[in-house]
Amino acid sequence: MPNKELLFGIDEIDQVFIGKLPYGSTIIIAGEPGSGKTSFAARVAYENMVKYSSKVLYINFNEDLERFLNNMAMLGMNFQEFINEGLFKYISIPLIASHDLIDYLIVGDIFVLMNT
Repeated sequence: MPNKELLFGIDEIDQVFIGKLPYGSTIIIAGEPGSGKTSFAARVAYENMVKYSSKVLYINFNEDLERFLNNMAMLGMNFQEFINEGLFKYISIPLIASHDLIDYLIVGDIFVLMNT
């Protein structure tokens, strides 16, 4: 990466946030089920690996690696190649919580672009 600012790898979003987020920032994406959290986070991670060879740590609270890989392949993103290259690390953390806590919790995806 030529500079030390976070780039999303999506031109329209980069134009809005350029220079506002330091490289290495942790980003939490939260929203209702089906709102596109996983697809958005995966696209940003994927574009950064493709364009900048960034290392990505992706933490998901909803699905295991196999399901993630299958879903992203249907969207044209082959994450397996980046796992093989050592650029992509996927961690699935199942949530265990009471029904009361779940009522107040919005589950999201987290990814971190790591310095190489």
